[in-house]
Amino acid sequence: MAKTVHACGRSALLFALLCSAWARAGEAPTLHYSGGLGLGYDSNPANAESGNTVPATGYASGNLAASLSQRPGENTALLLRGSLDSQSYFNYVGLSNVKASLLLRGVYRPDGGFLTPSFAAWGSAALWQFEKSERDSGEYKGGVYAGEQLSTAISLRLGGYYADRRSASNVFDLHSKAATLDADWLLGERLTAYLGFEMRYGSFATSSPKDAGAAAHASVKEPDDAIIRDGQYDMDYRLDGHTRIGTLGLNYALTPKLALDLQGMQIHTRADDDDHYLRWLATASLLARF
Repeated sequence: MAKTVHACGRSALLFALLCSAWARAGEAPTLHYSGGLGLGYDSNPANAESGNTVPATGYASGNLAASLSQRPGENTALLLRGSLDSQSYFNYVGLSNVKASLLLRGVYRPDGGFLTPSFAAWGSAALWQFEKSERDSGEYKGGVYAGEQLSTAISLRLGGYYADRRSASNVFDLHSKAATLDADWLLGERLTAYLGFEMRYGSFATSSPKDAGAAAHASVKEPDDAIIRDGQYDMDYRLDGHTRIGTLGLNYALTPKLALDLQGMQIHTRADDDDHYLRWLATASLLARF
């Protein structure tokens, strides 16, 4: 837990410096609220290697967020966002979690031309609490991206970020860097399709039986009391590798402030020892702005 507090302390210092820039901005900020409720499916909740997965499970999710937006200059914008996210797993209660996050983002656009790209830098800090405490974490991220409107219907965004997670258990002390590509496509007056691709390099955690292949190559391993199979606890392992994440979604506006969102995600990790880890996530959510 001390590591979690230490990570959050460093993030708090970062945010103090960033928020000082916010305080110097002259224009009064605009406050917005949003939230959502959803149901999801997780094909591999243990993130285990092929051949050692536990049965899939469903989960319920919820989100509340408050955002302060401000334009300190004609070509710049600031966003400060606080959010609270939760997941309640149906079959693996120990994986249920609540995450409180704070994000600050600055955007610069050289001029008001329709095809002019925008450039952004952002940082975030989060406190993540699980039903089983070994996954409790302090997490901070920082990144940049460039966005471009390709047409009246299609926009593209290219970015990268670094993530650092400090947890109550050494297994979940994770560090990674990633490149991202995202696109939005307006298909109609109310329907938008979106897709994303992420290539991530660094450490990741997996839960598998004691005799799994990960045991021979893990840098850290500890018992996991959130995943039980055949009456025995799994082991958590920390490994290095690279991950490909693909996302495809549809968002349909029911009203100006209410939308239905359907999203599918494939997460494919290949460890340095050549083991493969495949995970599918699917969610259906009702999103609201108020």
